Amino acid sequence: MSGQSAMDASCGSDGLSACNSVEDVLNNGFAVTFVRSSATVIAGAKPAAVFSFCPKGVLGAAGGYFRRAVGYHEGLVRAKLRSVLRAYARELPRHGIRLEVVGARAGRVQLLVWRGELVSRVLADPDRSDFLQRLGHGLDAGELMRSLRRRLCEYHLGLRSEFPHEIGLVLGYPLEDVIGFMSGKEETCRGLWRVYGDPARARRRFEFLRRIESRCRNNFASGISTWQIGRASCRERV
Repeated sequence: MSGQSAMDASCGSDGLSACNSVEDVLNNGFAVTFVRSSATVIAGAKPAAVFSFCPKGVLGAAGGYFRRAVGYHEGLVRAKLRSVLRAYARELPRHGIRLEVVGARAGRVQLLVWRGELVSRVLADPDRSDFLQRLGHGLDAGELMRSLRRRLCEYHLGLRSEFPHEIGLVLGYPLEDVIGFMSGKEETCRGLWRVYGDPARARRRFEFLRRIESRCRNNFASGISTWQIGRASCRERV
């Protein structure tokens, strides 16, 4: 599967009924999950997102032969899923986005998606870069994401007991909220993440991100392809 054909997937009225192969079903299902889980990264509103994809769930929902493929053709399903993920990994950098697998658990593939430019902005802040450096991370965007990916992989493989909560900085969380969570402070409010600072400012940020997410999801639901959404950039600021 080519990168362009993968990102031509859209969520039109036909949905899964228009798919005529295992690869088509997986690509359509992954496109839906990708947009739903990474809308704010696609739009350029935050640096990164972590999400999971369940290929068996997608094939099961498609019914018929595709549902049977889950039980009788697991090797085929794995091969086609690798093809879809590789296509996205090849194409997304054209839009400033990278997609990487960080693990698999209970039939789900765990993925990390990120924008290098926005990760660099995180590192441009001295307080955040100092915090990350003290935890053993590099100060280049690529180095930081490789380090975080390695720790996520180790966590999902059971080689690391603690989740790398510092990843919150590239997920768009303020430094004080990441430190507050890691140090066990009392939260001031809760929304898209737990807040340990100004709750009013956090709620404005939550509302901003929800607007961006809703816009991307609605565009995709109306038939705009992943490719077209990927070309769009977020101009709005909170």
